[in-house]
Amino acid sequence: MTESWATLASYSLHDLLMFSADTYFRLFESTNREWWPAPLLGAALACGVWVAAWQRRAAPALPVVLAGAWATVALLYFRDGFAAIHWLGTGWMGAFLLQSVLWLVWAATARPGCAPAGPWRTAGLLMMLAAAAWPLLALNSQHPWQAQVVGLAPDPTLLLSLGLLLCMGPTRRWAVALLLFPLAWCAFSGATSWAMAEPLALALPLAGVTTALALLFRRG
Repeated sequence: MTESWATLASYSLHDLLMFSADTYFRLFESTNREWWPAPLLGAALACGVWVAAWQRRAAPALPVVLAGAWATVALLYFRDGFAAIHWLGTGWMGAFLLQSVLWLVWAATARPGCAPAGPWRTAGLLMMLAAAAWPLLALNSQHPWQAQVVGLAPDPTLLLSLGLLLCMGPTRRWAVALLLFPLAWCAFSGATSWAMAEPLALALPLAGVTTALALLFRRG
């Protein structure tokens, strides 16, 4: 028993990876090429959602837009790509589809609006701006087609969603429901990026923790 625990303790996150970093990032390239010009539409969608949140316009429609983004990530990224390199790919596809349904139910039953001005709303707008700018990270590499875009890649889609939640301030009950799958992906994606020694490995987990603390433990 002691030897078994010692063997388990000797493993690192890198040892648990089921794919190489090159294989992981080529998934984004293949998705972008196959569905071109969808990356341009995803970038435009992210900017549009940010502008609408900043100007406090069309608030009830924004969760519907995010529902579409989560559904396309589920079908175009997880089903057609990630499931081929990781045994949890199909499970994540289902989780993203369920999250899409939650966005629609929230929009239909709670009629969400905009949160009042304050530091958390500002933090949300900054998260959304970071999600819109996420594809620019690929410009630093030799593979611009590997850009991660809202609606085609999970990380920027999730970051946009967390920012929007901070800007709209759902009730605690809805916050619990809407944060379940995003926080799970924050942990999974953060661990994966950490194992691949990515410089922004902690960005998504920190954004998830910040959003959860703001929405679940706020006053009132």
